[in-house]
Amino acid sequence: MSMGTPVLEMKNISKSYSGGRVLKNISFVLEEGEILGLVGENGAGKSTLMKILSGGTQPNEGEIILDGRLIEITNPIVAKRLRIAMVQQELSLISSLTVTDNIVLGQEKRIGPLRTFDRKANEKYARQALKAVDLDVSLDAKVGTLSVANQQMIEIARNLIQEPRVLILDEPTTALTLMEAEYLLRQMILLKEKKTSIIFISHKLEEIMKVCDRMIVLRDGNKEGEVKKDEITRPELIKLMVGDREFFKRKSESKNSTGDVILETKNLSKKNVFSNISFQLHKGEVLGFFGLKGAGRSELFHSIFGADSVDGGEIFFEHKKVNFNNPGEAIKAGIGLVSEDRKFSGILPNMDVKDNILISNLMAFSNSVGVIREKSMQQMAESFIDKLKIKVHSVNQPVKRLSGGNQQKTMISRWLHTDSKILIFDEPTKGVDVGAKQDIYAQIKQFTEEGKGIVVISSELEEVMLVSDRIAVMKQGKIDTLLEGTDVDADVIMHHAAG
Repeated sequence: MSMGTPVLEMKNISKSYSGGRVLKNISFVLEEGEILGLVGENGAGKSTLMKILSGGTQPNEGEIILDGRLIEITNPIVAKRLRIAMVQQELSLISSLTVTDNIVLGQEKRIGPLRTFDRKANEKYARQALKAVDLDVSLDAKVGTLSVANQQMIEIARNLIQEPRVLILDEPTTALTLMEAEYLLRQMILLKEKKTSIIFISHKLEEIMKVCDRMIVLRDGNKEGEVKKDEITRPELIKLMVGDREFFKRKSESKNSTGDVILETKNLSKKNVFSNISFQLHKGEVLGFFGLKGAGRSELFHSIFGADSVDGGEIFFEHKKVNFNNPGEAIKAGIGLVSEDRKFSGILPNMDVKDNILISNLMAFSNSVGVIREKSMQQMAESFIDKLKIKVHSVNQPVKRLSGGNQQKTMISRWLHTDSKILIFDEPTKGVDVGAKQDIYAQIKQFTEEGKGIVVISSELEEVMLVSDRIAVMKQGKIDTLLEGTDVDADVIMHHAAG
């Protein structure tokens, strides 16, 4: 700890919304040139705490001290003036404008009596900003044409050039590939060396452990702990975040007695996307598919599911050759898909939770003349909500009002009451907090016990190792290797994925 005045101190911050306290007496200190991790499940209060710091909302109690001065942050403009910058998860860039225009937005340099846009000065400013994050992109490129990682770096550059005292990064790597995230983390360490003080919110604990000096753990609006990086292990950190919930441990040994083969592909190919894909999925097993972005995993399963065509190869479902022309045919045959893209897997945002859950099997709730039995639907939906611990006020709440994790659980529960024989999970826990993850993993385990064949496509190494009996590692449209048992090792997997 440095002996100087801390850059920032939040003291006894409390916040209530309509009677419910979402933050209870939170205090912490941020030193100069320090990366402080803020961790906790969704709903733990992390975003609310940062909203207070960045002027988005006011605390009911507590004080904020910046460089030894008591301050009041009444709105985001005040925060900006106080050099507190927040990079949100949803990027605020304007995709139709150029890199320069986005960086200078609100800070434009003007010239002459007519105050015309000083192109030269603005480009110089933009170039300086990009240099601060070590980013090499064309200043005239339209932001919308750049990769998400580059957009994220521009967002950070735009804040950094104003030399913030405190930089808040809220889940900055959610939409990034592994390589892009690595780059961002390296940049954070460089910024820290230049004495920038950073508060970093992330669900990805490996990132937190890699770059943070200290971590503050929030749970249900309380500060559960404050720990130094080298004084805590990852399992201990998770325990602080979720309390004493039962954990789903890595299967120590893969199942040796897997059931019958339920799905098989032989040399499945689609030009420029994937080629010669051959694998078998057994009943009662979880087959993981890991790979870096662009490896072709999702596209492969969209094709098997009938959402895309293939150019060659064969698909066998229950030993019969099949070729689904559309997802409807696949669902009818007994294949379900839960996609990270909740729009693709068909969440109906304006309908309520109950209808979203039961839409795939309304026939089961209607009598012989097609009249739907509302009461049994209500009970069924409630039992699923209970089973998957979906946080809702009522089954009649619109789905769009739920958090991402609870929307995802709603999508999964849709398949709980169908006779699906195979379920494909594409990034089932993306943007979902640690507690919700455990609930989803437990449900996946339950599905295998019912004898279903499960495919889990994931970009999270830890996840794919945790839930899979066997792991297919894809690289550039091919299965690079199939690992099982003791071969399942993080270094081996990454070696094959990035190799």
